[in-house]
Amino acid sequence: MWLQRLADAGLRVELADGGRTLVVDGAAFAVRRRARIRPSEIPDLEPHAVLVVPSAGSRTTEALNRTGWSWITTDGRGRLRLPGRTITLDRPDGDAAEPQARDAIRPPAERAVLGHLLGHPGPHRQVAIAEAVGVTQARVSQVLSRAVSNGDARRGAAGWEAVNAARILDVLAGTGFTPTLEQRWYHLDPPRQQIDLAMEAVRSAGARWRLSGDWAADVLAPWRLPGLVVIHADRTVDLEAAGFVPVVSDEATLVTAVHDIRDAWRIAPPVQARLVAERPEWPFAPIEEIAHDMLMTGEADAPEALTHLKARFLAARAEAEAS
Repeated sequence: MWLQRLADAGLRVELADGGRTLVVDGAAFAVRRRARIRPSEIPDLEPHAVLVVPSAGSRTTEALNRTGWSWITTDGRGRLRLPGRTITLDRPDGDAAEPQARDAIRPPAERAVLGHLLGHPGPHRQVAIAEAVGVTQARVSQVLSRAVSNGDARRGAAGWEAVNAARILDVLAGTGFTPTLEQRWYHLDPPRQQIDLAMEAVRSAGARWRLSGDWAADVLAPWRLPGLVVIHADRTVDLEAAGFVPVVSDEATLVTAVHDIRDAWRIAPPVQARLVAERPEWPFAPIEEIAHDMLMTGEADAPEALTHLKARFLAARAEAEAS
């Protein structure tokens, strides 16, 4: 939504480099994401960076403005300091702030580390985990210590591995993370054709991408008729040229989530090979993200479909781990 607000203000905008760089009228900003922020937690000013947060109260926005930060919330409010001018965005009239569940979003590092242990049967060395998920070894150590306390992981002679894959999947499927940007689109074509259109646009843009939600689950563990298409990409892609119309309501037929996508952000090939006999034509998101995106559709039979996917995945994971 916030990227569209900038575009509506007459600015040329693009997210690049896995959602880590925002380009506005030719000016590049490093994107600094925070799951939440308070006035006392505002970092030192980075003149060529923008803070992206889910929400910000009046005291926080006043502090951000006072310190000189460029900032924007995912509901479309913010202040962006461009060379020679400042762009201020207020929430559109009639729009209410989206409620933020305090524990709905797990810290990104914790989600990344646990998700890696879940989707990639171990054992793994700590340094390898850090390289795979893109966080420091110190942060990995903190996450693993907590995982041991919760009974989710253990350290053997050869490295770290998940102990309770079923519980990790349940926890991560029921929570989520905040992408740098989420865009909602509508198209009249059937969903299968929409995936092809979006896939061609994503490839033409040179973006790295993953299919998630219902349509990924339909390939990995067919059970019900898939609905909403969910695609994760590492940069914004103009789908209007492919016939899609941007929408902000539940009428969306396809959703794109923009954020950093690393090579290891997927189901491990040995596990996926036991779920799909032939090599699929689409790259898939990690199992926890597929599960989470399925539940986010709000469909009445989504939990039952997830139970089916979970059983298939855990069986395939156990086979891969034993081989």
